[in-house]
Amino acid sequence: MPLDSLYLDNFRLFSKTKIQFKNNHTIILGKNGSGKTTIVEAINLLYSNKSLRSKDIKDCIKEGSDFFKVGAKGTLGNKEFKKITRKKLDARLENKIEPREVKRADLERPVVVLNKQLKLIDGDPEIRREFFYQLMFHVKPDLKNLHKKYTQALSQRNKALKQGAQNKEIKIWTNKLLDLGIQLAKGQLQAFNSFKKSVAKEVIPKRSLDFYKGLNLRFKRGWASSKELEEVLSESLDKERALGYTLNGPHKFDFVFNIHQKNAKEILSRGQQKLLILLTFLSINDFFIAEKKPSSILIIDDLTSELDEENLKVFLDEVPKQDNQIIMTDIDPNDVLKKDKKLNSLEKIIL
Repeated sequence: MPLDSLYLDNFRLFSKTKIQFKNNHTIILGKNGSGKTTIVEAINLLYSNKSLRSKDIKDCIKEGSDFFKVGAKGTLGNKEFKKITRKKLDARLENKIEPREVKRADLERPVVVLNKQLKLIDGDPEIRREFFYQLMFHVKPDLKNLHKKYTQALSQRNKALKQGAQNKEIKIWTNKLLDLGIQLAKGQLQAFNSFKKSVAKEVIPKRSLDFYKGLNLRFKRGWASSKELEEVLSESLDKERALGYTLNGPHKFDFVFNIHQKNAKEILSRGQQKLLILLTFLSINDFFIAEKKPSSILIIDDLTSELDEENLKVFLDEVPKQDNQIIMTDIDPNDVLKKDKKLNSLEKIIL
C-alpha cells in the first residue's frame, strides 16, 4: 500500500503520534479540533513541502517546541520505503527518503480535496487553474518550467505596460510572451484532452447517473478562439496600457463542465455538483495511469460537509471500487454514515 503508516512529532497538536493505515480505503473520524485536517496537511506536506494552511511552514511546529517531524512508511512495488520531513525553527526543511534508490518522482502523489476544490464548477477560474496545474505539472514536468518562463515574461510585459514604456520595449516582451505562450497553450490543451478522456471514461459509463448524461468538459484557451494570440495582443494594446496588465493569453485559460452544451452550474443542484466534482477527483487516478505516472492517493477532508444524503450514498458506493488509496475525514458519524453499509468496507480511525 502506498501509505502504511504516518508519524507526527510536534506537528501542530500532535506529539509522537503514529497512525496506521491497514486498509486501502480509510475514513478518519473525530470532532472538530481533533486533528483530522492536520493529518491531511501532514501527508500533503510530506510530498509537496507545502502547508495547506500556512505560508510559513514554521507555523506547523507545535507551540513550545523548536521543531517538527513528519514521517511515513509505505510500499512501492514490492519494496518498503520511508519518507521523513523535518523542520527546525532556525533551519531549512529537511527531506529524506530511504532506501536511496527510491526517488520522489516514483512515489504515489497525494491529491487533496478541501472545501475550496468543491467549488470547481461554480467557483472562480483561479480555482480550476490551480487544480489543473497541479495535475499537469505532475504528468508533464517540462511544462512547469515552461510555465515559469512564461510567467516571468508576463510579469515583465505587465511592468512595461504599467510604467508606460515605449512600444519598442513592449514589443520585446510581447514577442517573448508569444513564443512561450503558444507553446504553453499547446501543452495545456494536450494535457487537458488526456484528462478529459479519463473523466469521460470514469464518471459516466461506470455509473447509472441520468443527470450526468451529456457531460462534457470544454477547454477555453484564454483568448478568442477565432483569432491568433498575436492579433489579440495587438488589438488590446491600448486597453492594456490603460489597465497596466495583459488581458489575454494562456494564463487566462479555463475549462467548464457542460451538460448538453449548457454550463453544469445552471443545470445541476448543489449536491449534484459536489458529487460530480468528487467523481472527477476519482478519475484522476486513471489520468495518472494513462500518462504512465504513479497512482494517486486521494485525500478528502470533511467528506459530508457539503454532500446531501442521497449524493453521499452514491459516492460511498464508488469508493470500494477504486484501486488507489483513498483517505477521508469526517466528524463523528452522523445517521447517514452509521446506516450506510458501504462503510463496513472502510477502515475507521477514531481520533
